[in-house]
Amino acid sequence: MSMSGSQPRRTGRWPRRGAGDTALLLWRAKWLMLVVFVPSFLIGAAAVMSVPQTVEARTRLLVSGPETVDLAREMELFGSVPVRERTISRFSMSRLYPGIEQACRRARKAGTGREALEQACRNEAAIWLGRGLALEPSSGSSFSARFRHNDPGVAVEVLNALTGAYLGYRDEHIQVPEDNPVRAKRRELEATRDRIAADLAALAGQAEVQDPEAELTDTQILLTAAKAEAVRAHARAVQVNAEADEFRERLEGLEPEQFAFVEDTSARTLMQLQAERDKAIATFGADAGEVAALEERIAQAEAYLRSRGGMVGTARREPNPVYQDAEIALARVQAEAGALAAQRQVLQRRISALEARQAELQAILPAYRELVLERNINGQALIDLAGSEAEYDAAAVAGRERLPVVTVLQPAEIVHASHGDRALRLLVCAGLAALLALMAGLLKSVLTLGFATPGMVERTLRLPVLGVVRRFR
Repeated sequence: MSMSGSQPRRTGRWPRRGAGDTALLLWRAKWLMLVVFVPSFLIGAAAVMSVPQTVEARTRLLVSGPETVDLAREMELFGSVPVRERTISRFSMSRLYPGIEQACRRARKAGTGREALEQACRNEAAIWLGRGLALEPSSGSSFSARFRHNDPGVAVEVLNALTGAYLGYRDEHIQVPEDNPVRAKRRELEATRDRIAADLAALAGQAEVQDPEAELTDTQILLTAAKAEAVRAHARAVQVNAEADEFRERLEGLEPEQFAFVEDTSARTLMQLQAERDKAIATFGADAGEVAALEERIAQAEAYLRSRGGMVGTARREPNPVYQDAEIALARVQAEAGALAAQRQVLQRRISALEARQAELQAILPAYRELVLERNINGQALIDLAGSEAEYDAAAVAGRERLPVVTVLQPAEIVHASHGDRALRLLVCAGLAALLALMAGLLKSVLTLGFATPGMVERTLRLPVLGVVRRFR
């Protein structure tokens, strides 16, 4: 006999249960299962709801050409790193991936190298953009590109930007090959030309002149003229010194002063006054005032002659005009000699400066001429190479007709939002929470060692149960 509701009796054997016994034990553990299910489901639902809602934009492109189209290659080029990097450069990081922007801002505040940090941020954004991009072939020779993002507008803009970057990158690296040997040779010659120009500029800067060869020619002309001028100045100085010596010798033979005789002209003046008086009497009359004035002057002249006892000459010493002329000429030639000496000093300094400049230019002239020759040869090589490059480019343009052409069949547009995904994730969370609760109930039923039903007693002890007496007090 068994007593229902009483404490089960411990036995040395594990109780044998049937399906009904297990169901009964699970029902008795319903509160435990509920306690496990509710928190588990809430935690999972919170995790699902915390995931940002994403939208998906899609575009379709058609690749057509006269030959077999390699869609795998086109899709690989569409999702390549250079295409993603070009796309990222068109958007601000705060709009495209705010989380990456916040992490980069914190790193900037920490003092990380700016250039390396910016490159790391762009690389991380390129990785995330690649994760959100999906490419798959469509019917025929077309393929579709899908991009997922939280913002519908950003998803559409990024997918359109990806398409544009893909088309541009494709034009650069497929239709015009980068391994153009003629173009590579031209770039090498251009680099050589730039190096020669830099070397010429360095030489010109060293000599402080643009064209050392022309400057050397001008310097030689000026030096020749200065030397000729110095020779003329020296010859003139010799001539002037000879003239000065001649004037000095002349002055030594002359006296600074000489005797001079001054003739007495009083009688001649008296005769002129008398003639003027007679003329005035004839003209104005004897009583005229002019006649009286002339009479007075005549009387004074006669009185002067009576006092001197007649005409008397005067002898006196006065400066010798010949000596004075010679002295003036000597001063002139001495002044000219001083000017010529100063001029010769100036010319000598100028000649010294020109000779130093000539030596400096002659020192760099061989290197300059070698660079000029190399520049001319390089320029002629560039001219000769231009025709070959044009022919190669013409052949490349002709070959474009055999290359596949990409056409956008459908611009980017929103085709899917993640509402259904969120509901499905909630159902998965509910299923997992229910499974966890069921496992908790099963664990409790397994760990229960008592007899829950009369059937468990019969199966375990192999004894019939006559009745069940409920627990009572």
